[in-house]
Amino acid sequence: MDLNVFDVTEDGIEMQVRHPVTGATLWQDSESEKAVTITFNGTHSSQFKKANFANTDRRIRNGMRAKITAEQVYEEGFEVLVKCTLAWDGVEVDGARPPFSAANVRMIYKRFPWLRLQAEEFNADIQNFIRPSTKS
Repeated sequence: MDLNVFDVTEDGIEMQVRHPVTGATLWQDSESEKAVTITFNGTHSSQFKKANFANTDRRIRNGMRAKITAEQVYEEGFEVLVKCTLAWDGVEVDGARPPFSAANVRMIYKRFPWLRLQAEEFNADIQNFIRPSTKS
């Protein structure tokens, strides 16, 4: 079997945002059938690796004796997720649709930790990023 049927994509993949309790897809409005989506690069992507390498390089530059806290590790992971978040569609907060930006991504994930968790779980699941095979 040719393993290329299991290639992972470097292209962004959309995640449909789900209700934090019921798991139901969140729709952009009651009339449409368009889901609220967030687009990511996965943990296999060069963008993810580059962000992680930058964290490791910084630690190396700081020396072996430099202390790192759990909070720093948490924040580094948060920033990697922000860098791998590429776009969104239909995200609404307080009656407005904030434009996509790194600052707004940070705000959304901090204000809605359940959404950050969905994003991390989706991003970590390589199955979400395997290109559909033309053969089964």
